Amino acid sequence: MDGLGPDYYLEAKQRGVSLPTLTALMRRGVYATGMQSIYPSITYPAHASMVTGVVPRKHGIYSNAYYFDGQRQPVISGKAYLVAPIWRAMRQAGLHTGSVFWPVTAEEPIDWCLPEAWWDADKGHDEIRLRKEAAISTPGLLDSLRHHLGPTLDHYFESDTVKTDAAIYILKKYRPNLLLLHYSHLDYIQHVYGPFTPRAFETLQMQDTQIGRLIEAAKQAHIFKQTVFMIVSDHGHAQIRWLLHPGPLLVRAGLIRLDSAGQPVEWQAMVNPTGGSCAIILKNPADQHLRRKVVNVFRHAPAELVRGIERQFSGQQLDSLGIDPHAVLVLEAKAGYAFGGHLQGKLLEAAQGYHSTHGYLPDKPQM
Repeated sequence: MDGLGPDYYLEAKQRGVSLPTLTALMRRGVYATGMQSIYPSITYPAHASMVTGVVPRKHGIYSNAYYFDGQRQPVISGKAYLVAPIWRAMRQAGLHTGSVFWPVTAEEPIDWCLPEAWWDADKGHDEIRLRKEAAISTPGLLDSLRHHLGPTLDHYFESDTVKTDAAIYILKKYRPNLLLLHYSHLDYIQHVYGPFTPRAFETLQMQDTQIGRLIEAAKQAHIFKQTVFMIVSDHGHAQIRWLLHPGPLLVRAGLIRLDSAGQPVEWQAMVNPTGGSCAIILKNPADQHLRRKVVNVFRHAPAELVRGIERQFSGQQLDSLGIDPHAVLVLEAKAGYAFGGHLQGKLLEAAQGYHSTHGYLPDKPQM
């Protein structure tokens, strides 16, 4: 459940929010009053840590999008893993797995897989998105789901409700030994409206209902008694008011060259913003002169940028954080601030239509 902080289920009753499914699971099983994410505390690296047991520096999934061949692209293919996720070990053991919109699962040995893949340029064009999804999913699986679900799939295939439909279909028909499911809407709603808002609680109640449907499906498939349900999350949320854009500093320092449209055509150092933190990565991490130059750029950053930066990590500090080995510097934002990816314009601007985020140090209570 993406973006589910523990206060949502620990304080549900006090807030007048009914979560019958989660409450029953807590009563019958075990639950945590809090857990620590990884750094940066964002979706894809955290999900990768769940299925590998190691930090981003070791598993190779450093952010939701990354610079492949010099261009920032969403991380979709499991070929980015540096270590084996759990489903590879299960395949070797002769066990079967399924996945519904779990991040970074394309091109992986999962028996029944609908990978998560966000193509922002195709927003609003469900037919195109479905074609692309079919190309990276288990052959024939999306067609089978379309036959099973009908028009609902075509119009709402990325909704948490339809994800549950797909998971139930796989669970009942194939009964995999492991089934992974990623609910993302609570995270989206918190970004847009903020945490602990009426819209956030409404979404959480919807997801609680969907989990109840999964449990009922396991009973109908006569596998409930031997099934373990694990409700996990990747990070919390913190409210923001301002966005910091370190990118223009690298452009001014001649470390990024832009075309007439403002897009990078060549770079030696680049920003990789992840909400409450931002890594400055190098195309050639072994270039010591370049490393010193980048650190110096931010050591003398303008006041409008510095006002929103809580800490800067470099050198051996980066090793202990377990983050991207291409990073020469990591900036941690103060409360109320987050990082954006603009390479031109202001270094500081109001966070328009963007009320909360994550990506901060995982020892912060909100994360």
